[in-house]
Amino acid sequence: MDLLITTLVQAIVPIWMDTGLSVFSLLGSFEVTTGVLVWMIWKKEGWKKTAYVMVFFALGMAIEIAGKMFIVHPNPSVTLSRYHLPFSFPSSGFSTGNSFPSGHSFRTVFLTVIALGYVGKNQRLKLAWIAFAAIMLVSRVSLGEHWTSDVVGGAILGVALGRLAKSEGVKLKIGV
Repeated sequence: MDLLITTLVQAIVPIWMDTGLSVFSLLGSFEVTTGVLVWMIWKKEGWKKTAYVMVFFALGMAIEIAGKMFIVHPNPSVTLSRYHLPFSFPSSGFSTGNSFPSGHSFRTVFLTVIALGYVGKNQRLKLAWIAFAAIMLVSRVSLGEHWTSDVVGGAILGVALGRLAKSEGVKLKIGV
């Protein structure tokens, strides 16, 4: 099913878009996403909330790494690769040979969930963040970097931990 969807997405997304999507995919790297996330939260909320959210972000990264180490789900074949840049961030050098879940998908969706909490009623900004996440998710498959199941797994992880990070935590009342 993953191969079928990948070939379908690659047939729909024109090859001329590959370089642009390759550049765009750099925005989902650990280095860029972490910087944007820390800056965005710190600017609005300060260091305490930033630290709180980053705990959930780190948990997601740990889950991603564990998944890639222990879930046997090989990367797409290099014959499907359409990434067109000679540049990548240092975090791109981490490889286990497995691809589940997609870290780009986790980080992008996590960041989007957090950002949507800050845009208020601004519909244009909401749509821009949703489009950012959607393009990133499609790019992972169209560039042959991940299978659709990897992208869905990373997105679910991003939504779940992003929503938890937005909460103020569970407050327990002790006593009568």
